[in-house]
Amino acid sequence: MRKGLIFNIQRFSVHDGPGIRTTVFLKGCPLSCRWCANPESNRSGAELLHTPASCIGCRSCAAACPQGAIAFPKGVFHYDAFLCNGCFACASLCPTHALTVEGSWYTVPELLTELKRREFPMAIVSNKLQEGVDSLWELYFKEYLHTAIGARDGIRKKPAPDTVIEALKILGVSRERAVYIGDSEVDIATARNSEMDCITVTWGFRTREEQKKAGAVKFVDKPEDIIPLLYSSVL
Repeated sequence: MRKGLIFNIQRFSVHDGPGIRTTVFLKGCPLSCRWCANPESNRSGAELLHTPASCIGCRSCAAACPQGAIAFPKGVFHYDAFLCNGCFACASLCPTHALTVEGSWYTVPELLTELKRREFPMAIVSNKLQEGVDSLWELYFKEYLHTAIGARDGIRKKPAPDTVIEALKILGVSRERAVYIGDSEVDIATARNSEMDCITVTWGFRTREEQKKAGAVKFVDKPEDIIPLLYSSVL
């Protein structure tokens, strides 16, 4: 299946054509029209955009950047694209959305592939019996994840922290350097009981309102939004 790198989906488009439409904007345009209203479409990869009028100079972006690609000489925002490693943690922490990332195309398998490429150790923790979890891991996730922990003797089910503690032990990672990703109130409670940061995905079986009531704080609506939060949470 071929895919395009999309930088915007604009609903309720009423200009440049008849009727009300949804317009999909793709990156990688080979043209260089002088009258182009969307120059961010020219480059074929994801890129960081800065809107000076929205910037309040809080410097959250500079603090979040692991590469030192953002600075504020004389109080003015400066971005060095050559130093940027593409984690875009800066954009995820910008309170006014002065920094935005243009271009995304991750599916969940592509996200796992990218996380593996960046050498993030990963595991599944589940309330299903260990035998069933092992089968799913072998079938779908062995290529990406280091281990999968299910229910068995001596390990309490979530929201108890036992499965998480066992996974962290196998991964060799401390809870301070780990992030729990889930979609349900049980996941949110498990992260809390494990004393870990939690990223809540909104495409699961619970509504955002239900997740908020359960105590969720950090939400992501698309798989590609996870990577910047990992850098800002873990590093």
